Amino acid sequence: MILDHAKLPLFSGGFVGVDIFFVISGFLITYITIEDIRKERFTIWRFYERRIRRIIPALLTVCSATTIAVLLLLHPEAARHYINSLIAALLFAANFFFYFESDYFAQSADLEILLHLWSLGVEEQFYIFFPLLFVFFYARKKAVILIATIFTVSLMLALSAGDANATFYLLPYRAWELAAGAALAVYYSRRGALELRKPVVETVAFAGLAAMAAAIVLVPDEPSPLYLVLPVAGAVLVILAGENSRICKLFLANSIAVYVGRLSYSLYLWHQPVYAITRERAIGELQFVDYLPLIALVFVLSHLTYLLVETPLRNRQKLQISGVFVWITGLALPMLILGPVLNTGITRAVTSLDGEIGKYVSYHVGPDRSATWAAMRQPVVVEEDSVVIAVVGNSHAKDMTNALRLGSDMQFIKFDPHITNSRCSPSAKDRLLSLALPMRKVKDEAARCAG
Repeated sequence: MILDHAKLPLFSGGFVGVDIFFVISGFLITYITIEDIRKERFTIWRFYERRIRRIIPALLTVCSATTIAVLLLLHPEAARHYINSLIAALLFAANFFFYFESDYFAQSADLEILLHLWSLGVEEQFYIFFPLLFVFFYARKKAVILIATIFTVSLMLALSAGDANATFYLLPYRAWELAAGAALAVYYSRRGALELRKPVVETVAFAGLAAMAAAIVLVPDEPSPLYLVLPVAGAVLVILAGENSRICKLFLANSIAVYVGRLSYSLYLWHQPVYAITRERAIGELQFVDYLPLIALVFVLSHLTYLLVETPLRNRQKLQISGVFVWITGLALPMLILGPVLNTGITRAVTSLDGEIGKYVSYHVGPDRSATWAAMRQPVVVEEDSVVIAVVGNSHAKDMTNALRLGSDMQFIKFDPHITNSRCSPSAKDRLLSLALPMRKVKDEAARCAG
């Protein structure tokens, strides 16, 4: 997923990592629940305490740091949109927010700082009801019926749905993947990993790894649920072969894979904020080589988060749950309370900024369109004493920019497609301005030019 979001072509289907993750999550959580029931130590409180320690501290750490970065680095409209998504994410409802706000596969989704948290919302919504139902049915030896029902109903909904966004973001259309992992856990708790002849086990393992690799390379954007059967089946086969497979040990139990696995949750949390904020600040589109230092930064932040947050707060011997709640409250409450306040203040700032920009930007431009589009794509060297001008507007603004570039000695910033857009009036609320200039400087630069 990290490489897919970094636009590495061979990993264009890396988003199926979420589907693999759902299978692993369903397997691990259900298997641990079965073991706790067998050892007569299962309680709902123990289940949710484990989830709280596992999920919330690292999530709040990343959201807190990201919020500070957004307020310092991004323009008001981007910050306002971020605050709305932050509140949804903290309530584990990011999948609903992005269902209404963003197509995951649209180009604009690259700028959604918390887009990746939709999958965390799906997972946590599943675990609101599943543990209670599972314990009830397991005690009556009907767990298989429960899991089969969830799997069948969810998969049928996904296959018959007419809304691609709903199929992607919402739990009823994703529960079958978690249920696949849960079914595997029930089987595994009874029989363990496959104990067939070695060639058979290795064939199963190879088929599973090949299915996941093929999905990452071949599954198209906006895939039908039929395509997603490939990574889900691959994950099931790999877990089934598990510890009895040499191939699995070679690829998944080596020191690098184990290290990445330990950091996986923090890597998942950090990568999208780092990428999206950088894209917002960048001039032009990032290439894969531009992502290399970002990937390194993500690993550094994830390593620190794992050592300083995840590890100590999961340890029951070193930290009681009351201490975890104090820590969580200290981070969550400020964001939940200040979020609406910041949103109101940012809205006023955006409205004021629109008015200021409107004083200096001419929307109505004459019919002379002799300038060429190629001029906009040329590298621009800005001398130290040059005036830097941001042009906001529609296709007329593009024509005006070309005319100015070709008809004067003035040097401009490099333009990218987000600055101007056809049929759009100049408005900060339309998010048309690329951060070639920080938004807070636009008013000052425009005033200098007008003067």
